[in-house]
Amino acid sequence: MSKPQPAGTPGWAQPYLARRWHFFNADKHSLCGKWKWDGETQAGDAAPGPAATCVICAALLAKSCKAKAQQGRKPGKPPAPRPQLTWPLVYLASPYTDPDPTVRATRFQLAVEATAAIMRGGGLVFSPIVHSHPLTAHGLPATDGDFWWPWNSTMLSACDELWILALPGWEESAGIERERAQAMADGMRERIVTLAELEAKGG
Repeated sequence: MSKPQPAGTPGWAQPYLARRWHFFNADKHSLCGKWKWDGETQAGDAAPGPAATCVICAALLAKSCKAKAQQGRKPGKPPAPRPQLTWPLVYLASPYTDPDPTVRATRFQLAVEATAAIMRGGGLVFSPIVHSHPLTAHGLPATDGDFWWPWNSTMLSACDELWILALPGWEESAGIERERAQAMADGMRERIVTLAELEAKGG
């Protein structure tokens, strides 16, 4: 996989909010094989092919192509207005990784209960553990935080607040430390919550 050219190289541009779409190494290079092409090519430059992009860039490219294909069509019935959200969209972080599968299963169940309590109270919530744990039964890694980070980072960027479920081990969790760092960089509000607190409010 070729490394992306440094920012400032003619013909290349780091994507807007790229940090929200990619995982970066310490050298600030994206793990994605190519950065977003800015359309201003120089002699000898070639736009990145679809096979060289990560799944996130590929999704963005597909969305862009679909939008361009729809240009020039006759306007149809306008879409119904989306309801105004009155609750913040919450990213519920909680500890998960442990070599003992029983511990992971217990933490998953507690995250499910917390997510349900927030929803019963009318909240809008995304829990990466509730989303990802069932997928580990289908061949996806259970303890590889780097594998899950691009998805979790993207979802965290879409949320308004970071809530941390104070289960045993949360203060030592490397995943939560990474999520807190991104939330702080993005200026997101952070709250530490307990399951008992959420259940009392959720009814």
